[in-house]
Amino acid sequence: MDKVMDKAEKRNEFPCEYLEGTAGEELLQSYIEKVIRDSRLWDCRGINVPWFRGQTDGRQSPVPAVFRRFNTREEGRYDEYWLSAIFRNRAPAFGETPENRDDLDKWLFLMQHVGIPTRLLDWTESALAALFFAVNNLEKATNPAIWMLNPVALNHVSLGFNEGLQEEAVKSDTDCYPNTWSKGSKSYENIRLAFLHPAERNNCRPSHKPLAIQLTYCHPRMSVQKGCFTIHGLREEGFEEIFGPDSALFQKKFFRKYVIRRQDVPKIYEKLKTFGITHSAIYPDIYGLAKELKERFWYPR
Repeated sequence: MDKVMDKAEKRNEFPCEYLEGTAGEELLQSYIEKVIRDSRLWDCRGINVPWFRGQTDGRQSPVPAVFRRFNTREEGRYDEYWLSAIFRNRAPAFGETPENRDDLDKWLFLMQHVGIPTRLLDWTESALAALFFAVNNLEKATNPAIWMLNPVALNHVSLGFNEGLQEEAVKSDTDCYPNTWSKGSKSYENIRLAFLHPAERNNCRPSHKPLAIQLTYCHPRMSVQKGCFTIHGLREEGFEEIFGPDSALFQKKFFRKYVIRRQDVPKIYEKLKTFGITHSAIYPDIYGLAKELKERFWYPR
């Protein structure tokens, strides 16, 4: 592990480990062993369980879509305020929406669910779901990656009350998820950023770094995927830039990255299907079922 990380540091990249093995079961075992090893000291129970994020492009630091730069787009950025304002004005005509216009957290969760770029970033409590998200696009030419995060440790740093991450404090069952609906809480203030005109933001007191939050499930898919969110505050960079190799979050092993070599993606994907991690299991709707059946009953010559 140390050799892999040392090489990454010399290339000025975020330190990572590659999954090892030649067969699908060996690669899957390698992933599981790394997750267990790196989270062993976390005392995982209650609210203190690992969160995972899988991406088909491991070069892209985990960053919310509203701040993301797309290689296929002309250089620019989304207007977060107008995205939120116009959606909240017009969405009720298209289907079920939050009853209260001031339930900003529910509105932001809904926006994220339907594909509006927001300052929320999707994570999951399921290591295998994250692995599926990383390898489910067989046509991608990039090395996928999975990031593992301790959400309690993240909030200790971002809320500023245990920035050195004293381990006994991180193991505590004390709830450190500021709720998303109480005015004045840091989570609520981060959410407000999405709905405030830039000229009004002086009256907002968000966190500088991302926070882990507990979400309100607005679709069965969120429950099946064991979904969870982080929400960015004032800093708009990705997780690798905010919590780099010198950060306490990385140094104390509360933030890790596992990379899959491109040629190993089909092997892992097929092995996940053997264990029932399929499109209809991850996307429990008729479209997920359709994609799964198209793959299952297509036979190459």
